[in-house]
Formats: sequence, C-alpha cells, structure tokens
Amino acid sequence: MKNETNRVKTGIKGLDEMLGGGPYEGSSLLLKGAPGTGKTTLGLQFIYNGITKFNEGGLIVTFEEFPQKLYRDALSLGWDLKALEDQNKLKVIFTSPEIFLNDLKNGAFITKLVAKMNVRRVLVDTVSYFQGLSKEAFELRKLFTKVIYGLEKENITSIFVEESCDSGLDAVSVTHDFSYVVDIVVSLRFVEVEGSIKKAILVMKTRGSEHDEKIREFTINKRGIDIKNKFESVEGILSGNTRKVISERLENFFVKKLK
Repeated sequence: MKNETNRVKTGIKGLDEMLGGGPYEGSSLLLKGAPGTGKTTLGLQFIYNGITKFNEGGLIVTFEEFPQKLYRDALSLGWDLKALEDQNKLKVIFTSPEIFLNDLKNGAFITKLVAKMNVRRVLVDTVSYFQGLSKEAFELRKLFTKVIYGLEKENITSIFVEESCDSGLDAVSVTHDFSYVVDIVVSLRFVEVEGSIKKAILVMKTRGSEHDEKIREFTINKRGIDIKNKFESVEGILSGNTRKVISERLENFFVKKLK
C-alpha cells in the first residue's frame, strides 16, 4: 500500500522541489498537456532515472505507440531503453486498456514483475484511451480507480499521461474525473511570451503534501526535462493570454516617454 512517509525522487532537476521533495512512494501522478508539451519525455525520464539512479525496476505501458518508437525517441535523449530491457530492469508493453485492467484485477501479472524485476515505477501512456471503456463518467472513474489501486497495493509509484486541450483553463482544469482520483496533478502547456513559444509546468494539486504553486518554465534538452525558475514579469499564463505585469508595463511606458 501507499507509503505516506517515504518520498520517491524523480531525479528530474526542479521537479522534486516542486513536489515537496518528490511524490510519496506508491502514489499516482497525472501528467496533463497538449501534444508536444513533453509529457511522455517526462514520464520516460522518471522511469529511466528510477532504474539508473535509484535501482528501481520500471514498467512502461503504452496504448498508442509501438515499443520501437519509444526506444527511438528515448535514445535521442541518451536513454537506451532496449538495453535496460535486455538487462531485465525494464518491461515495455504495448497493449489495450481492457487487457491491462484485467491483468491488474488478476494480480499475478504485476506481482510477478515486482518479484522478478523489482518494479517500483510505472508509466501509462495515455489514459485518454480509458475513455473508450465506458461512456458513463462515474463508471469510467471506477475503472480508473481500479487501475490505480492495482498499482498502489504493490506500493508502485505511477505516472499517467493524459492528452488535454491547450487553450484557456482546460489544460489545467482539475474537474476531470481522472484528476480527482490521482494523488498529484501536473500540467504542462505551451505559452507565448513576447512572440516566442515557451513551455510551462505547474503542479495543480498534491494530496497530503505541500507543493510549489509557482508556474515555472522548462526546456527539453539532450538530457531531458530541465525545469527553470518561475516566469518573471508575466501574468495570464493560465488563460493563454500572457502579458507583462502592470509594474513592468508602466516602467516600459515611461522609459519610452523619456526617450
């Protein structure tokens, strides 16, 4: 079951600090964002760091991408997932939500991986596919809760990726059924600042823990996700209508007047 004393280090610079030291062991994290914001990259980095830095076996469950594509994308960042699979430290599964849910219900599947590979971290990409299991919001929430419980009872820390709209507050809304069920919600989104497209990350909620409420900029480089300082002198990021804060706008106005 979930251990609400031990923290799990993601190994991602800046993210552990935003999460108050990292997620609790056995907790669930929902990673929301539009395509291209870096959700899968962050999830892969969480798994890779777990194996290479903390000796924690990893499981990647994908519903939309063949393992070969994940291998290729990860390798471009210096993460050789295939080699980790060959070393029996990682398992990559391309399956359907129905099969994955049934495997968790039976228990034997995940229990064997825990015993055989010391699986402590799971990435599920993407949970949007669970919506095909039911048209009823309540039933869908029950199904997703079973998935989380199946991992939580093995004390596995999990990241779930979800596609979301990148316009207005939709990208960071916590009214989605999945958001209510998980322990942590993290939003990634594109923002336009003075004609340039940047990426922003925000921790929307953490259950039973304090977290950084600042909106921070992040980049993706050859080493993966790099979280930087909070956006300075910019407001309106959540609405998608960024602008300089009043004090800076006034300062620029007066400087122009003096010139």
